[in-house]
Amino acid sequence: MAVNDARPALTAEDVRRLVLSKQHLLSRVDAGEWRRIPRSLAGLHAARFKSPVHSLAARVELRSKQAGARELYGAKDMIKIRCMRGTLHVVPLDQAHFFHSATWRQRRGVCERLIRDCGVASHELRAALALISRLLKGRQLTPIEIENEAANQGLTAKPLVRSALKLLWERGDLCYLNRSDRWAFEERRYGTTQECYGTGGLDLVGEEAAEASLVRAYFAAYGPAMVSDAAWWSGLGRSRVERAVSSMDDLIKVDVVGEPGPHLMMIADLEVIKPVSDQFRPTVRLLAYEDNLLKGYMPSRVRFADPVHFPRIFNAIGEARATVMSSGIVIGTWIWNSKTSRPELELFRQLSHDESELLTIEMDRLVYIAAADD
Repeated sequence: MAVNDARPALTAEDVRRLVLSKQHLLSRVDAGEWRRIPRSLAGLHAARFKSPVHSLAARVELRSKQAGARELYGAKDMIKIRCMRGTLHVVPLDQAHFFHSATWRQRRGVCERLIRDCGVASHELRAALALISRLLKGRQLTPIEIENEAANQGLTAKPLVRSALKLLWERGDLCYLNRSDRWAFEERRYGTTQECYGTGGLDLVGEEAAEASLVRAYFAAYGPAMVSDAAWWSGLGRSRVERAVSSMDDLIKVDVVGEPGPHLMMIADLEVIKPVSDQFRPTVRLLAYEDNLLKGYMPSRVRFADPVHFPRIFNAIGEARATVMSSGIVIGTWIWNSKTSRPELELFRQLSHDESELLTIEMDRLVYIAAADD
């Protein structure tokens, strides 16, 4: 990390504008450039299958939600994996190896516990892994289909089949596919990563190098941020994030006025923060449930929301509800009302005339892309 005796002091407003710009929340990209979003965000949060489409809608000029879903789930250069904090993300295929390798330790323990609970010998596990791999050769099957076909071949212990399937997926031999033809529904199938993506699997690379790549991707997307933010987002823990940071010479320490610190950011971002801020125009966005922006921070989330509203923004298990954001500040939450086919809002304060106009435009836009017959 670069050594700087006198840390630059940045205003929270300038920092918000920089992050919004990097995450494409100041101006949307064209529909054909949607791939920039998972790359810019260090993976697109996808724990709920509707959320990635809504996250894209806040950042991309989508023609319809259906079109967005078809592009996202049909792309051969994007893959859905479990990585940071054991959470599902859609990540660029050419970066998947470091997302996978840096977080494999977290996920491997869960798999091993499930297999221990099955009480099977190692040769039984190997046989189950081999059988599932054979079943999926040249095919893509649902979990139920896998269980049924395994039973037809003599493997009737469903807990073992499920644990073996999870292990094959988590370690990258298999991949998750959503084959639903409707954006708001999921048809989960599994196939071999080799056949579906043309790669022999998500190869494990050196853990330390993978962690450094993951932490660099984090600060590129979310910096300025604290080490504790990165540790929470990644699930790596503070000591491993600090080890990664110590190997990077393109980070710099800064202070953000009004926030605890110190913060770290990419040196290249420090050079553009003022031009970005000076060109800022007020914006309103409807952010997805578990949107990346709010999931990217822990102590520094005060930058985007008044802590007094945290109980309304985050649920009991820490998930970020779908929110209304005005120029980088959360001013309310929203849900989709299926009866009216419009967003239903719960605002935290009265809006200005300009904010009301921008919010109406955003709501109308979401209604349009939901109803668009692609």
